[in-house]
Amino acid sequence: MPDQPQAEETRPSPEPSANDDRWRQQLTEGNVRLKRYRPLYGRLPSNPRCVSCHRPFAGIGGAVLRMIYREAMQRSTKNPRYCSGCHDAAAKYPGGAEIELTMLFVDVRGSTTLAEKMDASEF
Repeated sequence: MPDQPQAEETRPSPEPSANDDRWRQQLTEGNVRLKRYRPLYGRLPSNPRCVSCHRPFAGIGGAVLRMIYREAMQRSTKNPRYCSGCHDAAAKYPGGAEIELTMLFVDVRGSTTLAEKMDASEF
């Protein structure tokens, strides 16, 4: 039987390390293009904004950027906190990278004993 194209869902995933270097750079050093433009987008008035590139979705700033970028300025249908341009860029390079991360957990004095005695919603 000749090879038939597989449906998107059943295709094997790409090599796990295919985009690792790209993601490692993105997660440790940041995106060079975003570093350059994010402060500029932040100066444009209006909220809410894309959490990745900081482009405004609404108001005067959003209207100006929609004239320039057209499709990339719409909110993503998958996650409304991101613009469709940032979502498409992340979807284009699936995968990720393991990086070293330091986290700080803070516990308010006496909150553990208090939480043990209370229901989670009350706490």
